[in-house]
Amino acid sequence: MKKRFPALYILVFLFIILLSSCKTNHRDDGLAQKVTITFWHSMGLQHSKILNGIIADFESQHPQIHVNPVYQGGYTQLLTNLTASCTAGTNPVMSQMYESWTTRFLDYDLLKNVDDLAKDYGGLSPESRSDIPEVFIKDNSWNGKLVTLPFNKSAYMLFYNKDALKKIGFVNEKGEGRPPVTWSEFRDAALKMTQRERTEVRQYGYGVRPFIEGFTYFLFRAGGQYLDSDGKKVLFADEIGRMTLDYLVDMKVKDGSVYVEPGYLDTPFGAGRIAMCVNSTASLPYTEKAVAGRFDWGIAPIPYPDGKEESARTLFQGTNIGIFKNHPDEKIVAAWKFISFLTDTKSATAWSVGTGYLPIRYSVMQTEMMQDYLKKNPRYSSAAALLDNGIFEPRVLTWEPVRTVITDYFEAALNGRRSSEETINAMKEKCEKIIRTF
Repeated sequence: MKKRFPALYILVFLFIILLSSCKTNHRDDGLAQKVTITFWHSMGLQHSKILNGIIADFESQHPQIHVNPVYQGGYTQLLTNLTASCTAGTNPVMSQMYESWTTRFLDYDLLKNVDDLAKDYGGLSPESRSDIPEVFIKDNSWNGKLVTLPFNKSAYMLFYNKDALKKIGFVNEKGEGRPPVTWSEFRDAALKMTQRERTEVRQYGYGVRPFIEGFTYFLFRAGGQYLDSDGKKVLFADEIGRMTLDYLVDMKVKDGSVYVEPGYLDTPFGAGRIAMCVNSTASLPYTEKAVAGRFDWGIAPIPYPDGKEESARTLFQGTNIGIFKNHPDEKIVAAWKFISFLTDTKSATAWSVGTGYLPIRYSVMQTEMMQDYLKKNPRYSSAAALLDNGIFEPRVLTWEPVRTVITDYFEAALNGRRSSEETINAMKEKCEKIIRTF
């Protein structure tokens, strides 16, 4: 005769199991075995440390999921690697991606979309969704569906040397150097802060990198655009685009107040080689290090054409996170859990505070961590205040080759090899030819 295991023992045994499970922060992910998910990114050493910290936090709460972050080099290399891996079917489970890349991936039906993931597996409630600024929702949506989630977003701002501006009479009510607000003020300040000794320039009023962004952020502040919504019509060669290029070329060629530097601008700015430059908010920690207390500095919105404040928009850039669909369900679920965690308020706060990237949720600004950060870094609040003013580059399939053309011609105009009129006409012709081939 078999002995029956007393019911009381069973109850005690179950209670012990329940009690022990309550002592951990582990979550039941519904996974039969440990799952590894690859995440391709282009975050450099300083930013990857913050990313790895968030990943470690996630894995401590989800022991059945291992996130393998793989650095792919710069964004150009990341796109090259993604394109090759998608062709070979060896692409990662998830990756950073720019909007125009997402358009391409969707064209080949390679991505899961966030709306379907939230519907199938939970997460991203209406309240959570409304916490994400509309500019980011729109930027991550295609055909009415949210496809990706925002990640490392930054705004382009004017970085200015307060001490240098104070010397030329640009002073606020506190007696501090103030930034120029309009294009006429900006040009005047750049010229006055340019210091010459015989044939050499000791300090330039303004520094710019010879890439498309140097044209873009002024074009957007003037209310201009590159292409129509379908990407089939060139818009940048209109009156606004021509005025913008004329303005920048005149500052460089006629005024001699512009320093052209292919490298990052935090170094010449910190050394006093340039008194103003435009940089993304992601460069705030690098600029702080470069300046090293040698002078007082600040950031402000980029100047706009006189009388055009209402149409002035701010260039936002940065990638989003997408999930590729050619993976087993358990990896898709794990990836969804991870990007949900990566973009929640707590993680987004840690990311913004650690990197200088924009908050991707309104609630980030209310956290204790962010409030403490703002007390120590008041400049950051100037960038965060622009969340509802942002505009992104086009995301159509033609954008990558078009932006390459614009970069090449903008650099030639800045260096005096072409007039602004020749440049804008040639850019228009080349870009229209590219558009016709798609």
